Amino acid sequence: MNIQTDTEFSRFLGLKNSQIFSEIKRGKSKISQNIATLICSKCPQVNYEWLLIGNGEMLRATNVVANNSNAVVQSNDTDNKLANLTAENDRLLSLLEKQQAEREKFLEIIANLTARKNV
Repeated sequence: MNIQTDTEFSRFLGLKNSQIFSEIKRGKSKISQNIATLICSKCPQVNYEWLLIGNGEMLRATNVVANNSNAVVQSNDTDNKLANLTAENDRLLSLLEKQQAEREKFLEIIANLTARKNV
C-alpha cells in the first residue's frame, strides 16, 4: 500500500470526500468514531483507541504463536471488537434519535387534532 495523499487515502477507504482528512490534520476537526472504525476495518493493525483518543500505541499489540514450527502472527482482536461495538452503538443512537423525532411529530399531530376538536 503506497498511499501518499488525502485523496488516495479516501479512495482506499471508499470515501468520496478527502477534505475531512485535511481538516483532521490541521486540527480543525476531530476524527469521528465512524472514520476511526472505517480506518481500522481497512487497516486492522491500527489501534482504534489510539486513533480516536490517543491512548495506547499507534499499532496494536500482536502475539507470535508457533504453528507447525512456523511463526504465525495473530493480532489482538480487542480493537476490532471495540470498533464494531462503537459502530453498532452509533447505529442504535441514530435509530433512537429518528424514533424520538417521529414521536415528537406524532405528539404534535395529536395536539393539533385535539386543539381543532376543541374549537
